[in-house]
Amino acid sequence: MKKPAIILYVKFIRPAIALLTVLTLAPATATAQGFVPNDPYYSQQWNLTAVGMDRVWAEYGTTYTGRGQTIAIVDTGITDHPDLNGRVVDGYDFNSDIESARDGDEWDADPADEGDWPVPGTSLCRVYAVGTSTWHGTHLAGIAGAATNNGEGIAAPAFNAQILPVRVAGMCGATLSDIATGIRWAAGDYTDEMARNLVPVNRNPASVINVSLTYPTANEPNPYQCDEAIQDAVNAAVNRGATVVVAAGNDTTDARESMLANCDNTIAVGAYTQTGAQATYSNYGTSVDIWAPGGQDNEVDGILSTVNSGTTIPRSPSYAQIKGTSMAAPLVSSIVALIREANPALSPTDVQHILLDTARLRSGRRELDAYAAVTAAISAPDTAPPSSSSSTDLTDAEMTVAAVFGSLGALAVLAVIVGGLVSLPQWLG
Repeated sequence: MKKPAIILYVKFIRPAIALLTVLTLAPATATAQGFVPNDPYYSQQWNLTAVGMDRVWAEYGTTYTGRGQTIAIVDTGITDHPDLNGRVVDGYDFNSDIESARDGDEWDADPADEGDWPVPGTSLCRVYAVGTSTWHGTHLAGIAGAATNNGEGIAAPAFNAQILPVRVAGMCGATLSDIATGIRWAAGDYTDEMARNLVPVNRNPASVINVSLTYPTANEPNPYQCDEAIQDAVNAAVNRGATVVVAAGNDTTDARESMLANCDNTIAVGAYTQTGAQATYSNYGTSVDIWAPGGQDNEVDGILSTVNSGTTIPRSPSYAQIKGTSMAAPLVSSIVALIREANPALSPTDVQHILLDTARLRSGRRELDAYAAVTAAISAPDTAPPSSSSSTDLTDAEMTVAAVFGSLGALAVLAVIVGGLVSLPQWLG
């Protein structure tokens, strides 16, 4: 695949990650009042209790666990992990920069995270100091859909949902064009550019797409405006019935100056701490739709989830506490999967209304209430999901023909976008 002419990299803010490798907690048990996960680290997952997942499980047991839903994680890819294996379906790698991807090629069918540790002084990492790999996509995947009640690791609300890894980011960032393409493919959209590069049709289109990557737009000519290619990709996804959840960003600034929070048709998520205070790093303002737990200090109230122990390349599965709006967003995505399972006929607009209408108000913020949202979805009137106006799904044979005869232009549209630095949700998100 031809590399885009303009490379726009996402900014990584890297925390000191404390890896947890020894399970020492007594497992929880099921009670007569409802379901309590037996995962050893569940008692450390304050973020689940904060949004009312204990009430969801107490009231509904395992009735709503994300069955039939697919959560796409558009991020750095994924690593092998026992708390994710069995949940993950075939994804794709849309990282078009060989140096960033570290896998020896451009687009390919393997969304494995090869490690995103920065190399200072390279063309991609001019603004970064020496650091370690973040395993950002793996961490988000665990928050959204880790295997639950398996006696290992952590729990997640949508533990029966499928996880669709869509790799767009690598060392020191991602291109906006790759992010846009990843969003489209995740939703089941299919473009001429994909056809020319023999990208397979996505057989597991996402009902929820999580993008915990942010790009500060304060210095752009139109700072409050989403990039056209990204906005078109989001619109295409929503037209196909997918809810797009994004991190508000960690720049302590108005989220109107942060993409994708300033894109239409997204649900932008800010972060609060275990004490209920707004996280000091979180972006804020009217572009933040809802707030969820993101923590303030990695070692004190960071969000616990799946990672890898490797400091550069992948080594062994592990767990870590990490803070950020990146971590707040996939919890919202996970609850969206429960809402969609409870009422599959709901449109993305309906889902957003339910989340906002049932949110708890605190200090002027709408905070995610999982129990109220799921309960409202159960009783919500059915509405027909939007019909897609995007390109239709293709058979393998049609895709081959399209690859040969597909028209030019999509790559140029996605590549010629604003210059500057993209901000992967503070840290990534």
